[in-house]
Amino acid sequence: NEFQVYADSTLVGQILPPAEVARFSFDIPLSETSDGELRIKLRKVPGNARCTCVSEVWIRKKKAGGLVASWDFHDNTYADQVGSLDGAPHGSVAIVDSGRTEFSKAIQVGAAKGTDYLTAGDLSSLDIYTKSFTVSFWMKHAPLPADSADSPEIWDSKTGSSAEGYDGMQVNVRQGSDGGNSGKIYAVVGGAGLPGMELLKGTPRVDDGEWHWIVVRYDGGTDELSYFQDGVHIAAEDAVRVCSLNRWVAGKTLRIGDGFGGLIGDVRVYDKALSFQELEGLYE
Repeated sequence: NEFQVYADSTLVGQILPPAEVARFSFDIPLSETSDGELRIKLRKVPGNARCTCVSEVWIRKKKAGGLVASWDFHDNTYADQVGSLDGAPHGSVAIVDSGRTEFSKAIQVGAAKGTDYLTAGDLSSLDIYTKSFTVSFWMKHAPLPADSADSPEIWDSKTGSSAEGYDGMQVNVRQGSDGGNSGKIYAVVGGAGLPGMELLKGTPRVDDGEWHWIVVRYDGGTDELSYFQDGVHIAAEDAVRVCSLNRWVAGKTLRIGDGFGGLIGDVRVYDKALSFQELEGLYE
């Protein structure tokens, strides 16, 4: 008696129990199905006349921790490839060839702060807040003039003030006039409305006209905040504090590349702290 296993209307497996066995078990690959209500159905393969039973059960499931938002622009759109946080361009934003093998497309963003940027929805819908997260992206920027006063911004989900406390994260490249910090990544991360923000500083400079891979990772179980640049863990920037990716309630729209004046590609958000091995695999 051969049986087919369906998750909703999708065939996810086929089993052939041993003969004369009244009870048997099998695994269902739930990762192949969508979130939410799920109907598991066991149906006998047509043509086997010995059994006519059909069994159904309803369960709730959620995908295992992983990629929850992704903007890779490969299809020449600003769509979120795994979720519903589709991007919307403002001002001078265009999809261009990246020149990379890892990702084919990127966005070219103008340098006008407050005018040129991509909005990508409200991250509160991801239900991360102070839970574990990993944010990664590729960026490319030409050398900054020594007298430049603006810091090209890559990511902004930050809200709050020194008086009320901060939530969320902001990542930029420090302006050319900032002495020894010029051209380096600055990532500030707040958490749970606490005063002050944790500062992560990249090294070396990234305003060299080359592509660079940036990762900020937070483990909500241990409160460990880590920074990676071009596949290297900058351990000196590790911190232990409560951190948040976004405001805990709706009201803050993520901005990508506000006045960046360069290229940004393969932007990803994970609802887990990726392991060193997972990050190494992504970079390579």
